[in-house]
Amino acid sequence: YRCYNLLGIVLGDLKEFDKSLAYYNEALFYLEKTPNSTIEKASVSNNIGVNYRHLKLYDKAIHNFENVLKINNLHIRHPSLFAKAISNLATSKLYAQDTLNVENLFKKSIEIKKEENELASLSSSYFNYAEYKAYAKDTINAIEKLKKSENLARESSSNEQLLKTWQYLAILDKNNASDYFKKFTKLNDSLLSEERKQQNKFARIRFETDEFIAENIELESEKQVLSKQKQIWIGIATGFFLLGLSVYIIINQRAKNQKLRFDQQQQANNQEIFNLMLMQKQKVDEVKRLEQKRISEELHDGVLGKMLGARMILTGLNKRATDEAIQEKSKALGSLQEIENEIRAISHELSHSAYQKISNFTDSVETLLANNRNTKIKTIFHFNEDENWDSLAGEIKINVYRIIQETFQNAIKHSKCSFFEVTFYRDDEQFNVIMSDNGIGYNVIKGKKGIGIRNITSRIEKLNGSFHIDSTEGQGTTISLNIPI
Repeated sequence: YRCYNLLGIVLGDLKEFDKSLAYYNEALFYLEKTPNSTIEKASVSNNIGVNYRHLKLYDKAIHNFENVLKINNLHIRHPSLFAKAISNLATSKLYAQDTLNVENLFKKSIEIKKEENELASLSSSYFNYAEYKAYAKDTINAIEKLKKSENLARESSSNEQLLKTWQYLAILDKNNASDYFKKFTKLNDSLLSEERKQQNKFARIRFETDEFIAENIELESEKQVLSKQKQIWIGIATGFFLLGLSVYIIINQRAKNQKLRFDQQQQANNQEIFNLMLMQKQKVDEVKRLEQKRISEELHDGVLGKMLGARMILTGLNKRATDEAIQEKSKALGSLQEIENEIRAISHELSHSAYQKISNFTDSVETLLANNRNTKIKTIFHFNEDENWDSLAGEIKINVYRIIQETFQNAIKHSKCSFFEVTFYRDDEQFNVIMSDNGIGYNVIKGKKGIGIRNITSRIEKLNGSFHIDSTEGQGTTISLNIPI
């Protein structure tokens, strides 16, 4: 931005205003990409306005200066730029013959520049103020302002401003016109002489630069020839390298293909052996399952039935016996009941061990509910037949089955219900089970947590799941299981 702005200033001083504007626009382009550059943009806009004024495009110049003055708190953030913009706006309006409020603008600009001690800029403002006074036919004040401009130009060593001021004084102050003209001529000749020296110096620099450029062109030509030769050798070397690489890749790919075919054949053989072993294992597991199921049925239907009958007989005798006999029979009944519970536990473990191998989970649940011997209770089982429930992990199926069994037995014994309902459904990555009855219900808060609830809690914790009991006295009970899968 700074380089383009400086080029714009230099070309403006050389009166090449169009090129100067192009460089100022480049400066603005880079400032648009620069954060917190409001003041810099305002400075460039002020410079563009000055160029428009030199090109006599006063409307554009005024528009630029007014945009600069619209920046928030510019008079605080950058008083010097604010004063320049005011002075330039007043001058442009004067040149456009719009003198409304122009004098106030000049006065305000001069006041700020005095505070900022901007001598060269203050000299320029007094000069433009003198132009306004001359336009207003106030020659005396105009000469006064020009003399102030002359003194300030001397103090700030502004030769260009001195020339402009003497030239204008020679026009306005007729009595001293010859003196001003002499001063003008002397300073102008001195500056022209100095400019010629500088031009000669630059001419020597240009000549030496041209020689250096010619040498560089010759060296660049030689360099291009060497570069082409280098490129040819690099191309030849690259060709040989690519040829060798291609041969290596072809040979290596053939070796990989042979190894891949061998691995595939070996994998197929291993898969065949694995399938044979799996079939054998399935046959053994099926035999074990059938045997476990048979033992379970024998224990449940045979031994438990007999023991239950004996317990019932003893219960009947217990009502007619003496106190001592009743006590002894009660002990016997307790022992029988312990044996019964122990055999039932064994039976259930064997039954579930067999169940773990059963492929159809929903059929097992339906069988559990259908084996209800209490014909007064209607059982209902809801599930989506399109869902693959057998894909659930074995541990989930076993524990859910046991929880349903436990809940169902509790409903039969305690709830006095007329129907018992089980629902399966999946929700995203979660298996949900809802068990409900229309029994007498109970107070969940006050009710005791028996073995059944503790067992449900233990099994759900194993599955990293959760459960909820919703029950109200006289309105039945609902138990919901939520198990991640």
